[in-house]
Amino acid sequence: MKIYISGQISNLPKSEALKHFGHAENLLKSKGHKTVNPLTHGHNNVGTWEEYMLEDIRLLFQCQAIYMLPNWEFSKGARIEHAIATELNIPIYYQGYKEPTTASQQHCITA
Repeated sequence: MKIYISGQISNLPKSEALKHFGHAENLLKSKGHKTVNPLTHGHNNVGTWEEYMLEDIRLLFQCQAIYMLPNWEFSKGARIEHAIATELNIPIYYQGYKEPTTASQQHCITA
């Protein structure tokens, strides 16, 4: 399955964001999934937040699921990605949860 990784990027040191997204990417790949990591998918690091979001949403539409990092609720972009996934009934996975949350489409993948 191709899974989009979503979480806080803005207002974090780049090294910390890279660490969180990299860990998630390695975990998902170890379980046989293809991943879309917005930190490494080819942004040219020049652009506005809105331009990044448009590209990231385009990438989300190409995936069969979304994987939410624990800090996703602190990110406007991740909240938008979550809302899109919810509205389009794209399965949502949450890192670190041992039990699914309330909606039946929500799942967890843990290390």
